[in-house]
Amino acid sequence: MNIDDEPVNLALPLVNTRGFHRVEAETIPLEEKTLLLLKTALQQADQAREYVETAVALVLINEVHVARELWWNLARQLKEPVLTLSLLPDDVCGPANGRASLTQLRKWQLEQIAVIIKDVDAVCHAEDTIPLSNALENRVLPWLQNLTELIILWHETARTGSRPKVNCAVA
Repeated sequence: MNIDDEPVNLALPLVNTRGFHRVEAETIPLEEKTLLLLKTALQQADQAREYVETAVALVLINEVHVARELWWNLARQLKEPVLTLSLLPDDVCGPANGRASLTQLRKWQLEQIAVIIKDVDAVCHAEDTIPLSNALENRVLPWLQNLTELIILWHETARTGSRPKVNCAVA
């Protein structure tokens, strides 16, 4: 759903409580819920990436307490696409056939984000904001890029109704 050409996360309060000029929404059949979940996770990952890219510079120009608050808000956003992916049915990638199941891939994603959050949280307590900015750029952004690529692969697979010829990858 977009309001005035901006994607809207209906799980959060609307920022613009004044009138809207244009509301766009897409209706999909219930049997396409997998596509909707993947599209939602992709939007959440993209929004988190945009926020991280902005935060990399913002933490450098702000004081430590402001930088920490930016990180804590960001940490919540990083979890959203992984939690959305946890709602996917296990057969999105087809039968495991010797590769990791979707359940295992989601578990690995949760473990990865937990380690990243722990690592970034540890540097967040430094008196300098440079380590936090570096952690965002060197730990969080690459993970988000890999997650985005994985979601795109799953979306293409689900959309075509075919099973991938390559193994589902771990971001």
